[in-house]
Amino acid sequence: MAEKLASPVYYSSATGGLTTTTGDNIGTPLAGFRTFLSGLQYANKGATASEIVVLDNATVIWRGYAPASATSPVSIVFDPPLQASTNSQMKVAMITTATATVVSAQGFQAP
Repeated sequence: MAEKLASPVYYSSATGGLTTTTGDNIGTPLAGFRTFLSGLQYANKGATASEIVVLDNATVIWRGYAPASATSPVSIVFDPPLQASTNSQMKVAMITTATATVVSAQGFQAP
């Protein structure tokens, strides 16, 4: 049987950032794998402050604050990494609409 190896995951929000409360998939898990999130950077360029969340499918596993009109990004290292359930989508979302939050994330998928 072939050994399952870790696979890197990189996420970058669309141009203009997250503008709704709909979650964006950070990585689509491979069968039998889970997504691990080790780094997250974000900056809310909009005039409305909000909270930013990381979800294991629909369950919030991390919550942060995204101040309005950010001039520099917030950078977070998760040590140990956040992890989603096996075969579950890891997502990033805003709690408030009318933001313009640019997000980048790094991690990996492993069994």
